[in-house]
Amino acid sequence: MIQEEGSTPASTDQTNDSTLATPNTTEELTTLAQSINALKSLNPKTNYQLDTYVDACDSYSTWRVAKIVTLKDDVAKVNFDGWSSKWDEV
Repeated sequence: MIQEEGSTPASTDQTNDSTLATPNTTEELTTLAQSINALKSLNPKTNYQLDTYVDACDSYSTWRVAKIVTLKDDVAKVNFDGWSSKWDEV
């Protein structure tokens, strides 16, 4: 980062307070908990279809566009858009 002479250093913290909102009330916490439980209860076989695109988190914790290539029981295997099948993940 280039700093102009006589200026104060800019903060290196790039976070935006609005994106890191913390639930303030019991009602907000309850809603958040219900949302998390609803997401955890999704069954890939009943809620997703083959050859549909989804957001998927890869093994490096990066969210990428992926296509569902197989569904077996409650497990979905995805192929990340633009990557070979070598990088497919469940």
